Amino acid sequence: LLARGAAAQTLFEVPGTPPLEAALWLPEGTDRVPLVILLHGAGGAWADHAPLGAALAAAGIAAAGFTQVADRAAPNPFLRMATRARAGSRVLDAVLARAGDRIDPARIGVFGYSAGATAALLLVGGRADPARWTALCAATPQERFCATPFGRSALAAADMPPIAAADPRFRAAMLAAPALGFLFVPD
Repeated sequence: LLARGAAAQTLFEVPGTPPLEAALWLPEGTDRVPLVILLHGAGGAWADHAPLGAALAAAGIAAAGFTQVADRAAPNPFLRMATRARAGSRVLDAVLARAGDRIDPARIGVFGYSAGATAALLLVGGRADPARWTALCAATPQERFCATPFGRSALAAADMPPIAAADPRFRAAMLAAPALGFLFVPD
């Protein structure tokens, strides 16, 4: 299956605030194909998943990755999660605007690694509950997350309601090492 050819990656900018640098890999041909949005971990860039994007395109699956620049701009870790997920929806919008005639809208998925996996889980309907951070730190104060600057800012913001950023266009998710998975409510 990987023997099929793939078009070269195409770089583009996703409009909005902030604009996002993105890459698109499309399989050769004119058929409608599935699409996977690739979400990198904190501190990463779209290039982290370039080999995966190229491999997916070679296998007949379109892929798009982007550099998440909004992580440190959000006032607290929970808003960062929501910002990451919403950026995934923005990239999907941009890909559909660029290549919608090639994408099968019934076969859109998301792959996320670490913080990207957390955003992917939000995109497919997960809800992160900040109160679970408070509960973790109360039950296990020695937990290293609780003592870091990130953890202290999360505790300071833990009174906010659960975070949701579901986008029903995403039908499947593959999560690799989801960061802060304990925040997600069981349902």
